[in-house]
Amino acid sequence: MRAAILLVGAAIALASCATEVTTIYSCAGAPTIAATYSGDKAQLRFGNGERLQLPLIPSETGQRYTDGRVSWLASGRDALLMRNGNTTRCDAL
Repeated sequence: MRAAILLVGAAIALASCATEVTTIYSCAGAPTIAATYSGDKAQLRFGNGERLQLPLIPSETGQRYTDGRVSWLASGRDALLMRNGNTTRCDAL
């Protein structure tokens, strides 16, 4: 019985681990962006070496990640990067 409980506990722990998925985006007028989605965050790696980690926030359409200064909205194969008053459209490669 203890072995079964431990096995179920281990299965639950593994199931709760977030799977990382990375998508490469080509963006208009911006360097290529690699977005790694893991659980409740997205890590953006720009072609120029810049990196940002943004938390997921509730959104009615797509996935929205923001730190209050930079926003990343991903929906299907499209994404929008918003920062410094500019919006950049990106498409998954």
